[in-house]
Amino acid sequence: MIPNNQDKSFLQRRDELLKSKLIVNACPNCNFTDNTADAIFCTKCGAQLKKLNTIQGNLEFKEILKKRTATKHIIIYHSVSTAPHTIKDVHKWHKNKGMAGFAYHYFVNKKGDVFLGRPYDAYGAFLPAYNGNSIAICFEGDFSKQPLTDNQLSEKAIDLLLILSRIFKDADIVFCDDLKDYKHASLMRFDKEGLHTKLGDRQRWLETQLKKKNTTEKESLYKQLDSQCEMFGLPFRIR
Repeated sequence: MIPNNQDKSFLQRRDELLKSKLIVNACPNCNFTDNTADAIFCTKCGAQLKKLNTIQGNLEFKEILKKRTATKHIIIYHSVSTAPHTIKDVHKWHKNKGMAGFAYHYFVNKKGDVFLGRPYDAYGAFLPAYNGNSIAICFEGDFSKQPLTDNQLSEKAIDLLLILSRIFKDADIVFCDDLKDYKHASLMRFDKEGLHTKLGDRQRWLETQLKKKNTTEKESLYKQLDSQCEMFGLPFRIR
């Protein structure tokens, strides 16, 4: 299930953080029409507004995206292209294929920057059996032909996985080419072991820090984690 520890104050803070441009300001959930021009969520009911741009990705989807009610998997994908490209390029490719837009929830480019794609709780458009129960992270590249860059497994992507794994505690981290229905290029040159090793090290470090008795230090760490949740478009507090 989607966790219920959503931070209510997130709705106010995220407006400033995302700096997004609202296309329509009438809430599709409660029909409230007095949302400000740059509002991200309805100020009356808290629902996501009909169309909005996300931080960094700045994507406009062709339709309202259906909401997920479960997150059982965190899936690692690749864009299956060796030519340099951005999340906007992939967004265009997917629209041209008849999709609403970018199929995944996050995009990690060659520099290791993380971009927001679909909202974290939206259906994906990658594999029918997993669209309604998974979050997908797409890494730039074709890993049947080329390896990951060092930057792609640097702090940002690992922290994204760390945050997601703490919010969705029962979700497993899987790779697209390990899924039964996946029929595209493999992740043969993706450093799967390296990803798990770095994530495991980061998880152990975090658990060690959270076991410390110093309340001030723990609260400071919690604030850092909350800030990361906001950066990744996740309205949760980690405790």
